[in-house]
Amino acid sequence: MSNKIGRFEIINEIARSEIGCTYKASDSESGYTVALKTINLELLGDQAEALVQRIDEEAETSKALSSHNIALLYGAGDIDGKLCAAMEYVQGNSIATMLARKKVSPSGICSTSGGSCAAASIMPSRIILFTTAWSPRRLCAGGTAR
Repeated sequence: MSNKIGRFEIINEIARSEIGCTYKASDSESGYTVALKTINLELLGDQAEALVQRIDEEAETSKALSSHNIALLYGAGDIDGKLCAAMEYVQGNSIATMLARKKVSPSGICSTSGGSCAAASIMPSRIILFTTAWSPRRLCAGGTAR
């Protein structure tokens, strides 16, 4: 694996799927540590264009959002045939890890979203839950999924 993807210096791998990978990376332009999600567009075939459009729309929509409960999406684009999205890096554990360690209950996870939880198809190993005594919980997708 190369230590760089475009302007991003790879620090370590966070998660991997059949079509992509998420890395902890350093952005040489901004100096930020980011979660860099990459998706190999060639593996998606005809679905690639729709995915790129959806990510672009999400990036544009998220610019208007400002909440301590939402990880920021800094930007997305094509780098060397891969769709890359740079997001705010949030240190934490996956929900799957926290459930296994009995650090949080399923109802505790749902209370993060204001008491309602519409997460029937969420993969617990790909969602990061960050919480401390001085900071509210923050959810962010930690992997790539089809």
